[in-house]
Amino acid sequence: MIRSWLESAPRAATICALISVTALLFSAAAEHPHALDPAWIAVILCGAPILYTSAHSLLCARKVRAELLVSTALIGALAVGEYLAAGGVALIMQFGTMLEEQVILRAQRSVDVLHTRENAAGTAHTIDAHATSIVQATERTASRLILLAFVLAGAIWWGSGDFDRAVAALVVFCPCAFVHAAPMAISAAIDSLAQHGILLRTSCALERLSRIENIVFTPEAVAPGGYMQTNAAQLTAKLRRMGLHPVLLAPAGAQTAAQIAAQAGIRDIRTALPPPNDPFAFSTALIRRGEGGCDPAPADCLHISIGGTADDTAADIIYSAKDLSDLPVLILTTRRMRQKIEQNALFGLTLNFIALGLAACGWLTPLTGAVWHNAAAIFIVLNAAFLTASADREKKFAFSTSL
Repeated sequence: MIRSWLESAPRAATICALISVTALLFSAAAEHPHALDPAWIAVILCGAPILYTSAHSLLCARKVRAELLVSTALIGALAVGEYLAAGGVALIMQFGTMLEEQVILRAQRSVDVLHTRENAAGTAHTIDAHATSIVQATERTASRLILLAFVLAGAIWWGSGDFDRAVAALVVFCPCAFVHAAPMAISAAIDSLAQHGILLRTSCALERLSRIENIVFTPEAVAPGGYMQTNAAQLTAKLRRMGLHPVLLAPAGAQTAAQIAAQAGIRDIRTALPPPNDPFAFSTALIRRGEGGCDPAPADCLHISIGGTADDTAADIIYSAKDLSDLPVLILTTRRMRQKIEQNALFGLTLNFIALGLAACGWLTPLTGAVWHNAAAIFIVLNAAFLTASADREKKFAFSTSL
């Protein structure tokens, strides 16, 4: 994986990162009382883009971003002579940015391949992992944490009179993992699903599907010998074990509805979907044929098109194959994505506050704080990036015996 990442990552950023790592190793290995510390190379190569981004966001966009806290920590570490700590913080922030860009790029390539294969004449489909409400909520939380970090660092400096402790507090409280983990988990999920022939028209569909409670099928989707090629009864049994409620949507007076529902193992038959703004609609995904065989569902329902093409603008999620055997994998992937985001947020917050207490007591210097922060950030970021491998394992075992 490392080799493929190095080959596909932007060359200039990769070279800068490798040079910075080498410089930091030299800085850690020897003393430099009379010469320029090699850590300055990492500060310049990785820190300069962070300083520019934070200044531009603050002055032009009027937004407080994680780069502002990182920049302050960098300047503070340099002011107290902790060049290795400053270079380490800059490098890990740059590493997180590169890894996020790589995961998003890989997801975009998978989506483009699927889009081209299914509809070569269609328009390009671009994913935006930052458009989801969960990522936006994470970014708002990160902004509040940045302001809190400044307040706490100032209080530590005022209370202890030790500027090193305040700098260490800024270093350990940088929300680098907060900034990168959520969009990376979403992009990794999009990548995994695209490789399984599942196209999401919006990244928001992932978040909505992770909270779905009801799965509504049309008769042509579950009728024996009909549109769906997998065993409908086994599929609905699997969905019920996952805590989902299968529903059959059939027109009023349809004589075969009860028979189809019985064969598919569905106990709830409805003649119409609820109107917009109904709580049932918000928690419902409609499985419909992608070839125009079903009237559009209310906007509040999540639309899943089977056998459709990338130009099916009414669908939120498009299955390129006429088979629903991967439906549990799709739902498990979205749930695992949300679970990883929530776990990473809780883990990151816990470690940040523990490290903040240690820094306030003087038990963490800016250098040891940078080591603490970088180790935690790398773990959280990689945990989010490796969602694809988890989804592959889900696919391998979800249908190993029976649904």
